[in-house]
Amino acid sequence: MVQKTIKNVVSWQGIGVHSGCFAAVELRSAVGNAGIKIFGQGQDGFIKVGSVVPEAAMHATVIRHSTGWFVSTVEHLMAALYVLQVDNVEVHIVGGEVPILDGSAMPFIQGIIRAGIIDQPVYKRRFIAPKEPIHLQDESGRSIYCANNLASNDLFVDYTAEFDHPLIGKWHYSAMFEQADYVDNVAGARTFGFAEQLPFLRKHGLAKGASLGNSVVIAESGIVNDLRIDDECARHKL
Repeated sequence: MVQKTIKNVVSWQGIGVHSGCFAAVELRSAVGNAGIKIFGQGQDGFIKVGSVVPEAAMHATVIRHSTGWFVSTVEHLMAALYVLQVDNVEVHIVGGEVPILDGSAMPFIQGIIRAGIIDQPVYKRRFIAPKEPIHLQDESGRSIYCANNLASNDLFVDYTAEFDHPLIGKWHYSAMFEQADYVDNVAGARTFGFAEQLPFLRKHGLAKGASLGNSVVIAESGIVNDLRIDDECARHKL
């Protein structure tokens, strides 16, 4: 398989779900072997995805440059680039946070497809796989198990999310992580949150941009806005 980049520039703008401020992101094509490089407006240097470990953060994936600047809530965009097999791209961020848009990865998927994806035939794709199974578990019993899929080059995911809430409980989703399945069954799953947690989150400077337009809101009396798909919360966690 060969590496890929995008054909045309594509951008999105909106608000950051945590900052509540204007946020924008623009993707530009990059040469082979460049990888995914993230640039912050007015900041020196760039963050190369895969060269830094995301830092501990509440309710978002945050990656930080060695000089201190950081970008938050990159997970939806990164999922879109991964599933569409875009290897090389420049990501230019305004506002320090990727915009939440509708709360899912779908707008990023649709925008990248519109921009076009082109092969870079001189450059072969490179893969990383675990030599041995990896199993991690925390004190509450949450765990993740990763193993090399010797049968194929595809990613198989079996996911169970158990929430301490009577309306959600245990949700499960299992699938071979292929592009068509992801676009049809996972990409549209939105960010979700519990109404009773909102005061706590905002006290800590989070969820300032959360709304019914970009999040599934779950209250004690029920789910405030309709779900798009079954097991939407579990699929969003994927």
